[in-house]
Amino acid sequence: MNYGLVFTAWGMGGFMLSLGAGAIYKAQGTLAYAYYGAASLLILASIVTVVLRAPHVMHEPAAEAVPEVV
Repeated sequence: MNYGLVFTAWGMGGFMLSLGAGAIYKAQGTLAYAYYGAASLLILASIVTVVLRAPHVMHEPAAEAVPEVV
């Protein structure tokens, strides 16, 4: 897992979605639609987390992975 990428996405999401919520509030006069959008994204992220699993990676045993030096 690349934690730098995860935290960068988290920070960008917080920045961009707060601007989006402000634009929705300015246009509609309420934050209800911003909350609905945030809830929809949370549900979508939960579904994607359940559906997409990490691939099972088989590793070679250590003895076979190191070539023999002659």
